[in-house]
Amino acid sequence: MSYSRSEISELALGQLKSEDLDQAVEAFKGFERLFGRSWLDKKFQGTQSAVLVLYVVSLWEKWTLVKALEGSEGILKRWKAGIDEAGVSAEVRVLAHLVSMQAKVHLFPQVGNRFSDFRFQVDSQWIYGEVSRRGISKVRKRSTEILQRVATAAAAAIGDKHGKVAVLRDLEDNDLERLVSWLASFSNCEETQLDDLAVFHAGSMDSTIDQDKSLIQLVAKPRLFVTSFSRPDDDTLQKGSACMCVSDQSAQEILETEAAQLSLDHPGVVILDISSVIGGCSEWYPLIQRRLQPDINTRISGVLLLEIALGHDGPITRGSFLINPHARNPLPASAIALFESAISSECGRLGWSVE
Repeated sequence: MSYSRSEISELALGQLKSEDLDQAVEAFKGFERLFGRSWLDKKFQGTQSAVLVLYVVSLWEKWTLVKALEGSEGILKRWKAGIDEAGVSAEVRVLAHLVSMQAKVHLFPQVGNRFSDFRFQVDSQWIYGEVSRRGISKVRKRSTEILQRVATAAAAAIGDKHGKVAVLRDLEDNDLERLVSWLASFSNCEETQLDDLAVFHAGSMDSTIDQDKSLIQLVAKPRLFVTSFSRPDDDTLQKGSACMCVSDQSAQEILETEAAQLSLDHPGVVILDISSVIGGCSEWYPLIQRRLQPDINTRISGVLLLEIALGHDGPITRGSFLINPHARNPLPASAIALFESAISSECGRLGWSVE
């Protein structure tokens, strides 16, 4: 059954003006036609929120600008996975701005035997673009899986204590198995270290890992945390926590994946939707900046970091644009200005910066 006007108004807690509700009805019915009601239901998950309704409206407004582009059905194929999956919502926002600025935009241009997400033309020069949330999601998933195993092992290490582990570097599979075996070998210890892999502290059950400042300071930002609770029997509670850094290596893997789709002969921009990752722009900015070096990632002319948050008046888009000084094909001033106009027009006072 399709969303009715009254149902959309109720979802927005009755907070929308009549003209805003008209736009919401158009947006909900438009997305329903494309993807079905369940696509929107997954976003709301039974909650009521005027902010979420305005988020849907904003996306529909952007999509109406993008859908006229040749090949836009290719975007829809990826968007079917979910409203915020695969970086598509960020891609639609970027493309909508380019279209609104009357830039000439091509979707999925061929680059050798691969295809970029898009290219746009300024001053007779083509700029290629890749938009992704996929690589970051993959890194977070892998890191979470590692931390879950470590936290579970730490919980069982000392029965009446909260086992806390700082993971000191990226772990390969053999490193992870070694760390888990090490935690299983404890008999009674308060603090110990396994080479360059990890440090273990034991604390009281009511303590948290972030209260253990000497442990946390061993892990660089941005940090990811996981805590595990279990009850082997009615009288026993086990608690373990682990944290690790989403490292420069992770950032490098993401950049390499996206850069492979860019042209060798034209400037290229990587746009990363980091809305769901630990630390956001403030902590991912230095990770990416350190990976723009004279001998690596030179195919990338610039990186746009995007965070899409929910504000009272609709989505808030924050971000940072990093220009690569070592790019093989530097961005022309007109392209930089176009990104700057995206920042000011999309956000203005809402936290964007160009670096």
